[in-house]
Amino acid sequence: MMKKLDEMPKSTRGGAVGRAAKYPFDEWLTGDQLGLVQGEDYECKSVTIAQLLRIQAKKRGIDVRTVTTDYGLAVQAIPLDPNKPKRGRKPGSKNGSKAEKVAA
Repeated sequence: MMKKLDEMPKSTRGGAVGRAAKYPFDEWLTGDQLGLVQGEDYECKSVTIAQLLRIQAKKRGIDVRTVTTDYGLAVQAIPLDPNKPKRGRKPGSKNGSKAEKVAA
């Protein structure tokens, strides 16, 4: 039966109803310079959390700087630079994908 909510529930991950997101990306991607401590703030490898931060930043239309430290990871969300070239290979480049080579 439908019910009226006073507020929206916290975000979920993996489509599991009622399961809160594992990491507080909204808090981490505010633009403040933060030091995340491995083992306290996150349990995975620092390179893994850095990649997750990049994915979450992209979803929010921002970029993120990360630096591996002796305690974990330094993080700062930044606005996207419209003049910065996008990552990836140029079509037709020597290291292009097989699909690009087949199409050529």
